[in-house]
Amino acid sequence: MKHGTIAMLVLLLSVSLLSMAGTGPDAYKIGSKVENFTLMGVDGKPYTLYRYLDIPGSKGVLLMFVSWQCPVSNNCNGRYIKIAEFCKKNGITFLGINPNTVYYDGPDAKVLEEAQKAGFNFPVLRDLNETICDLFAAVATPTAILIDTNRTLRYRGRIDNAHGRVGTPQPPITDPTLMNALNQFLAGKELSVTDVRSVGCAIKRLSEYYDPSKDVKY
Repeated sequence: MKHGTIAMLVLLLSVSLLSMAGTGPDAYKIGSKVENFTLMGVDGKPYTLYRYLDIPGSKGVLLMFVSWQCPVSNNCNGRYIKIAEFCKKNGITFLGINPNTVYYDGPDAKVLEEAQKAGFNFPVLRDLNETICDLFAAVATPTAILIDTNRTLRYRGRIDNAHGRVGTPQPPITDPTLMNALNQFLAGKELSVTDVRSVGCAIKRLSEYYDPSKDVKY
């Protein structure tokens, strides 16, 4: 079996759809009011959602669930950087969130190292107990979440219609779903798409990966 085929089979085994998990009764729906939260960044600093929503001139916050171990997420590294640049120019704070257990993605120092290697121009936070990804019904990396300054969830889902392709030639992006939503949002228009399934790697939870034999500090 060719290496490309093996890689694709591994990827397919890790693919997760939004309908599979994280959609319990407590999960936010589009239009829901989002409660404040604070997560620690891999840089050792705390990041509080409302702080960024309350910055004078702020238009909102874009959260992006990412993982350096996920080939789909890594395939989007360049897209993250471009989207973060666009957000910064337009008053939207871009925050990456790594929701995977340390037994999968490693401790903060490793995630920070990989973020720096990738050239990320945004901070990466840790959601080690998967509390935040559960609230936003995000079960795959990548998943984008847009919150406006009224603390309202406006968009959840994929980046575009090509971000899930790994191990094969990159197809053209014919539907830049997230960028379309951002442009409509900034123009004060109704979003044509608000909740679209994201394909990627399943978020790795502590309950699945806990290994007491490994000395990993939270």
